Amino acid sequence: TTTGKGDFRDSSKRLALGVGQITVTIGTGTNPAAAVREFNDIKLFAPDVNGNTETFFSLLNETVYKINVGPEFRAFWDFGYYYGASGVSADDNASFASTEQYDASFGFPVEGLEPGADEENAATETLNQMFFSTSATIDATAFDAISLNGELDFIASSSSQKITNLSIGDVIEFVDNYGKKGLIKITDIQPGFGNDDFIEFDVKIQP
Repeated sequence: TTTGKGDFRDSSKRLALGVGQITVTIGTGTNPAAAVREFNDIKLFAPDVNGNTETFFSLLNETVYKINVGPEFRAFWDFGYYYGASGVSADDNASFASTEQYDASFGFPVEGLEPGADEENAATETLNQMFFSTSATIDATAFDAISLNGELDFIASSSSQKITNLSIGDVIEFVDNYGKKGLIKITDIQPGFGNDDFIEFDVKIQP
């Protein structure tokens, strides 16, 4: 603040009180009565080696992504879908893996997922982690009944960044890269690793 007309180029001009900092917090915080965020009928497809299928999902903006859309969107992705065919994922069938562990879990690196050596900040870029576990207490009916932030507080983070052999009706607990807790309910699976094979699911996550 100043005693008259100030000038941001010179903070000492007509100074009344020194340059300060204001912190604004936006959102629902940890209010247990806040409504959960809900996404329904999300469909991810088995990966294509060239990244042509919508394989990854972002909890930030409720959007599915093709890997080949470009590196500028990669930071949004939280997890991806694959269907094990051979190698390290031979027995995995329908599976989710965090963006960070996707290539290692699937076993067939998909071009465009990992930062290229010629990209800016390639050496320091980090992909999102996400931790999964099969729910021991929440079934599909209980999933449908959840509506409030506080109802997801019970979820504890596992140490696994992938979950495999998913089936219709499964409910998965997760903690994302930013500490948000949530549930995924599997509603449909077209098994296989072809470009038209998919998994469909609903999500509830803390705001």
